[in-house]
Amino acid sequence: MIILDKYKRNLASASDEEFLITQIWNLKHIFFNELAAIKNTQLECLAFSENFAESFKFNHMMLGKKLPTENKADQEIVLTELEIINSKLPNDSIYQFKHQAGVQTYIMRKRPLINLQTGNCVGILILGGKLDPTTRRRMIRKYFMGKNIE
Repeated sequence: MIILDKYKRNLASASDEEFLITQIWNLKHIFFNELAAIKNTQLECLAFSENFAESFKFNHMMLGKKLPTENKADQEIVLTELEIINSKLPNDSIYQFKHQAGVQTYIMRKRPLINLQTGNCVGILILGGKLDPTTRRRMIRKYFMGKNIE
């Protein structure tokens, strides 16, 4: 990111824990209205937005704990997140979760949180969004193909 000099901050003294705390406060104030969460490198949930909690039936009792791995899909999520931590590379995945109203598809963008001062990956930022292919198809037809669709 290109930043105006007066807004650059010297983080030379930022420990990994201080960096992680800053990221959690960014989540609280910037991503408050998103499906967003932060996990540490042990894959414990450190913070999540209210929208994330509502969508995935999370509560404050899950803070500081790893999510249960009850099935193969949960185990694959853990493997993916460990790979993000080890490789320090982002990952975009599509998941389906069962809700009372049926199955909902989500795109989950997982980004490593890397303290640039130490070079350490200190956790994962998870940003999610509902994925509805029919809505996207209608938008494409309406805006790119000139179709007038309700």
